[in-house]
Formats: sequence, structure tokens, C-alpha cells
Amino acid sequence: MENREAIENYIEAMRKLDPELYQIKLSMMETRINPKILPKIIRAIALLALGTSYGQIEIIMKGGEVTQIKSFESSVVSERAILLKD
Repeated sequence: MENREAIENYIEAMRKLDPELYQIKLSMMETRINPKILPKIIRAIALLALGTSYGQIEIIMKGGEVTQIKSFESSVVSERAILLKD
């Protein structure tokens, strides 16, 4: 019981001191998502944000296990594929 009380005190302190981190922790507790995956996803987002700021992140799962986290950077082009005759 002592350990459970310590955990509850820790969670309550986190709620007060760092509400954003508390929300992440709460989501992880509710969904039981492996917390070791989140830093890899955060890094993938940061790589895109610090690069061209355009792209996508792909999370590949096989049998309930995350096997790959890929970030694909892209460029915004906004150009016609076929030029029209004048």
C-alpha cells in the first residue's frame, strides 16, 4: 500500500507542477501504451519540424508490436504537372 500511495502522490504532484506531462501520463495509463515508443515519435515529429516542416510520420505495427517509425520529409511544390500551351 505504501508504494501505491507514493505513486498517487507522484501523479498528483505532476498534475500540479506539469499539467502537460500529466496529460501524457494519464493517457499512457488509460491506454497502456508503451512509454518507450513516445520519445521516438516525438523525435520523428521534431525532425520534420526542423527540416522542411512538411511531411508525414508512419508507424508500422505487426502483431501488436511497433516495428518501425518512419518520417518522410517532403517539399511543397504547387506546380502544374502538365504545362498548358499558350
